[in-house]
Amino acid sequence: MPFRPTDEDDHLWTHITRGLRRLGHKNTHPPHSLQPSPKKQGAPPPAETYTPLSPPPELRLPGPVSHPPQLNRRDAERLRKGRMEIEARLDLHGLTQIEAFHRLHRFILSSVALERRCVLVITGKGKLSEPGILRQKLPEWLRHHELSPLILQAVPAQPKDGGTGATYIYLKKPAQKG
Repeated sequence: MPFRPTDEDDHLWTHITRGLRRLGHKNTHPPHSLQPSPKKQGAPPPAETYTPLSPPPELRLPGPVSHPPQLNRRDAERLRKGRMEIEARLDLHGLTQIEAFHRLHRFILSSVALERRCVLVITGKGKLSEPGILRQKLPEWLRHHELSPLILQAVPAQPKDGGTGATYIYLKKPAQKG
């Protein structure tokens, strides 16, 4: 069943994105993003279709995903050891890649707007023989051009918070309006 946002989701999204505007970059979509598929000449436009998210060229287990500027050494160690207060959690279990990406995108934007600093994203570990696709995709998604500037650091969670099936994400402070 496809994800349908609730009225509460729509209200929160409207509140969060009020006053935001798109950046004037020439290429706003990095490779492997959710871009509409190219339209064929003469054919009617397809109903919002997306190219599938490509699998990684090699299996990469999630490791630390850093986004300059870095956390100071003390806070980075506290984050890695799971000693920071988790202010919000997002569980992506059972979602498709596209649903998971969109929920992650909204979650990060709303967390920044609500001035949260440390959040937990749960992807699940996958099957015994191979890591789950959401777990594999999370580092790539965190490098997305709209999310990366909001993130200071992301590291695998401690076992008490989901271990390798979850990731701590430390967010930047929102920009001060001046």
